[in-house]
Amino acid sequence: MNFAGPDNDIQNQAATNKLRKEIMRGKTKKVRSLLENNKVNINAKIRYTSNPDIAEYIALIWAAEKGYTEIVSLLLKQPDIDINIRDCQGFTALMCAAEKGKEKVVKLLLQQPKINVNIQNNKGATALMLAVNFEKKEVVKQLLNHPGIDISIKTRNGGTALKCAEIKGDREMKELLLGFSK
Repeated sequence: MNFAGPDNDIQNQAATNKLRKEIMRGKTKKVRSLLENNKVNINAKIRYTSNPDIAEYIALIWAAEKGYTEIVSLLLKQPDIDINIRDCQGFTALMCAAEKGKEKVVKLLLQQPKINVNIQNNKGATALMLAVNFEKKEVVKQLLNHPGIDISIKTRNGGTALKCAEIKGDREMKELLLGFSK
């Protein structure tokens, strides 16, 4: 009998769980070592609870949200990485980094050829809308400079990035968006 398959699956799962723990702790050297020496499921989705509507852990999204630039860089070098992977609420790494104002991570993600800057979460918000809503001006500038950005996208409720800036009364953000041209 050949038990290599199940044993490998168990080892891969253990390595993936260890990777999750080290990313959550922000341990760049340990993450590097795990990525170099183990077969991990880099795009694994690990739920925090049994409720499917509550957050799940995804390596790239977690690292981006926390602003762990070096770890994000390591993850992006993995051949199987899905840069546009979405969590159970539809959030991507770019959305989380934009919402939290993690400028270095946003810059790194925007340099990736396969990045889709216009993905919408489950409510229809994009990374640009989230950056506007959370008043992350420098991130908004970065996103507006991306050649693929579409500022006319609407949420499920018909909102746009510009409408969000207007509702918030943020003149500077509104001017940035009104001054945008492709």
